[in-house]
Amino acid sequence: MTAPPPRSVSRRTVLRGAATGAVLLAATPALPLVAGCGTLGFGTDTDHLRALGASLRDGPEGPRLAASGLTGVTRPVVDEATLFEALDLLDDQVRADLAAGRTVLGNGWLLADTEAVALVAYARS
Repeated sequence: MTAPPPRSVSRRTVLRGAATGAVLLAATPALPLVAGCGTLGFGTDTDHLRALGASLRDGPEGPRLAASGLTGVTRPVVDEATLFEALDLLDDQVRADLAAGRTVLGNGWLLADTEAVALVAYARS
């Protein structure tokens, strides 16, 4: 009997999990860890994906990313739900970017160019 293949976790699942974790932390201010976040420079009301987009926008690749468009996305990326809808639509482009080495490093994350462009658009809203 062969073992089933190991499950893999998509990059989008990790991003969604990070956003969900931030919301859960913000919703539980009674925890001492969360209460101390403000003194560490991590406000509990921070949208981490928007902050990552702003960091990319203000970084060395920012002008190029800001000038790039999201081909095939018709709605502005104004909230987290629209961001993930756009990334779902652009999944093939994200995979192509990663395969071709078209990537950007932002806050320790290695992102496909398309993901970075979407995050920069989200940070602008």
